[in-house]
Amino acid sequence: MGISMPEAPVSPSQRGSLNEWHTLVVGLPGALVTGFIYAYSTYSNALQHSLSLSEDEKETIGLAAPICNLVTFTCGLILDRTSVRFVCVLGATIMGSSYTVFGLVALRIIPVARGAAVPVCFALGALGNYGASFLVASVFSVLAKNFSGAQRSSVVSVAKSWVGLASGIGTTIFVGLFPSSDVSSTRLGFLFFVAGLCGAVPLAICKVLKPLPEETRSLRRLALPLAWRLPFFYDVSLVLIGTTLASTLHRDAGFSVALLVLLLSPCLVLLPAASPEPHQPAPGSSLCHSDCHSDCHSDCHDGPHDASAVASLITNHSSHLHPQLIHHTSSVHLRSQLITNHTSSTEGVTEEPPLYAATAPERSDGVGVVVHDSAWTGSS
Repeated sequence: MGISMPEAPVSPSQRGSLNEWHTLVVGLPGALVTGFIYAYSTYSNALQHSLSLSEDEKETIGLAAPICNLVTFTCGLILDRTSVRFVCVLGATIMGSSYTVFGLVALRIIPVARGAAVPVCFALGALGNYGASFLVASVFSVLAKNFSGAQRSSVVSVAKSWVGLASGIGTTIFVGLFPSSDVSSTRLGFLFFVAGLCGAVPLAICKVLKPLPEETRSLRRLALPLAWRLPFFYDVSLVLIGTTLASTLHRDAGFSVALLVLLLSPCLVLLPAASPEPHQPAPGSSLCHSDCHSDCHSDCHDGPHDASAVASLITNHSSHLHPQLIHHTSSVHLRSQLITNHTSSTEGVTEEPPLYAATAPERSDGVGVVVHDSAWTGSS
């Protein structure tokens, strides 16, 4: 009759504690630190003054990042052959060490000959950019894998906006906490600020930032409804843009604190729902949301309402059961009963099957039962 039983399904207790929203929340600060490669103008005048560089030499050092991008395709190749965690650690090591040495050279703590200043600074800037490219590859590959459809383009857009905001946000926070003029040696401390963030953030997120197969994602319900989550991220990004623009009028510690709070606000999405009990649908309502997603599986598959709802359908509509019902039934016994009742009720029936049977492909219901077309059409 076309029914096969593959490997046992993954039970809720065997699932992990993470879902795709965890990877987005940690991916945003990861995207942010990659944007510090565009912050050269924050300290370029101070670097010029400290090392007695000409205008042309200063601009030449600023070309390090775009020229380095000619070879950053190798970061993706390395990611393909290793893992996200490995390249996050590698990128953190490269960025942290290169910007630290850059700061030491800029402050003349590490002495460099006048003629070697430009090549050394250029190389250090290019190295920092190369390390950032590892994190770019990690963040955006994970987000693209963990989200699908319209959600994928939305989360990538939000992450890209954080990359573009990095220079302004970093400058506002640093100058607000450590006021300085454009040519002051204090401004060169921005390089150590960047080194610390670029070294710490990838190490902090590397355990969470990873591709998550759908069958291993956490089923824990979150307090913020699914339909509100992407708008929330868009709103946070818009407020970040507005706050960063406003800070250009008057840089002080207040804007620095406000930006830090905003950068932490995406964590609110991960607050768990107040009650661990699954949603109980109203009588006669659908067994699942119309936009069923991995995030609402706990509402669709793990509630005691399945048994009673399916039993009622078996009793009253055994000959007209829609195959999608199988997708929303967490009991293997009930599935078998559904299939048995339906096929027995259609034996000897020669009329044209329902429209859905004509197009229903062989598929897996996500919980260990593969249903063939013949199971629904009554054909053998």
